[in-house]
Amino acid sequence: MVTDLTSQSKSDEDEVKGLANTLTDVERKMEQNIQELDIRLKVIDSCQNLCVSLVTICNEQKKLLTSLNCKRLMKSMADAKKKFRERLARVKLLRRIVSRTVVACPPPWMMRAKRYLQNRVKTLDLSTSLPADVERTSLPQIKDFNNLVRRIRSELRQQEQRQKKPEEPKFTFHTNRGYNVNLEMNGQSAECQSTDGCRGIQ
Repeated sequence: MVTDLTSQSKSDEDEVKGLANTLTDVERKMEQNIQELDIRLKVIDSCQNLCVSLVTICNEQKKLLTSLNCKRLMKSMADAKKKFRERLARVKLLRRIVSRTVVACPPPWMMRAKRYLQNRVKTLDLSTSLPADVERTSLPQIKDFNNLVRRIRSELRQQEQRQKKPEEPKFTFHTNRGYNVNLEMNGQSAECQSTDGCRGIQ
């Protein structure tokens, strides 16, 4: 009878221990799931905040770029570019003629060729200066764009810093603390009960 009771008690104890192990395992997995979901939610929240910041910055720049002054500026720059291309084509053509003349023109004909080419050069617009309205207003636009890039980079750096996990503080037992030592930090506690003293246990 005693043996049966002891055996039953041991069986019951094992079953209780099994329940405890099951619950402990479930508890651990649930805590891991909560931590994982918390990380995902924080990432999504950070992404949303970053998008809002970038949209705000880009909307400000878009408003500037779609303003009437900016549209006039862009038209002036496009017109200037077109004119430079046309003038460049004429300059290249005449430059090839001049180079060919230097190589192939006989000396007796060089004076006449020189006069002809000089007259041709005089008909060309050799100005390389940007139009006054483009020169005066394009530089601020470039500065605005550079500022836009800097602001976006700044937001990205801040987001990267926010995503970095701070190192968790560690408990450290020093050799001069003896034994049966208790430490507490941020609501957590640790205990060293070594009879040899707590030597650098973390």
